[in-house]
Amino acid sequence: MHQKRISPPSLFVMLSVFLFIATAPVFADVILKENSSPRFVQPVSKNAENVTVITSDDITRRNAHTLAELLQTVPGVQLSSMRTPTAATSYTIQGTANEEVLVLIDGIRQNDYDQGRTLLGLIPVQQIERIEIIKGAASPAWGAAPGGVINIITKTPVPDRTATGIVSGSIGSAFTADTRAELSGTYHSIGYYLTAGNLRSDGLSTNTATNMNNLFGKFSYLLPGSGTVTLGGSNLSAQPA
Repeated sequence: MHQKRISPPSLFVMLSVFLFIATAPVFADVILKENSSPRFVQPVSKNAENVTVITSDDITRRNAHTLAELLQTVPGVQLSSMRTPTAATSYTIQGTANEEVLVLIDGIRQNDYDQGRTLLGLIPVQQIERIEIIKGAASPAWGAAPGGVINIITKTPVPDRTATGIVSGSIGSAFTADTRAELSGTYHSIGYYLTAGNLRSDGLSTNTATNMNNLFGKFSYLLPGSGTVTLGGSNLSAQPA
């Protein structure tokens, strides 16, 4: 893997933020929060549930491409059909069905309302700061989650720099290639985190070739006094290569 740190000028940062807002067809959610997720009732360390936490350092060490690849290393979480990155896969926590496991990204439900599943192979890991996996019934704090919760917290803007970034890439069997770029910083009261990536493969088994593009951004504004307004959005496209 090749990785290079960059420090682009402030003008480039402001243009990047403007272009992201102006051109990306994204969904957005505005929330006021002090904790990592608006659904938190209390810190995870004080919860009675069986909780496994995956930190950003853990994610780096495991060198996973997608959330599905990352979760297959967690005891108690079972995934089937692990093949080419982004491939559809079934998952359970301690034997419970897909639809009984609630998946959240920054407090936003990811389960579809048809089958109750989440496509874990389509969630890139580069924007993830922390994952909290609650094994077993967690309905009192999280809503309908009889099987457990996978709570994903995305990265926040770097607070002490105007701009810092990383460009990285890797390649493996069947031309399975993962390229990523991240840019983050804070300018006065406005913070930003931007990432873009491409994950493609000729397929590690028959008819599993894939090509996925991902664009994700998070912007924060520090309110006078206390509190923060956060705006997040993503644009994801995946298709056979």
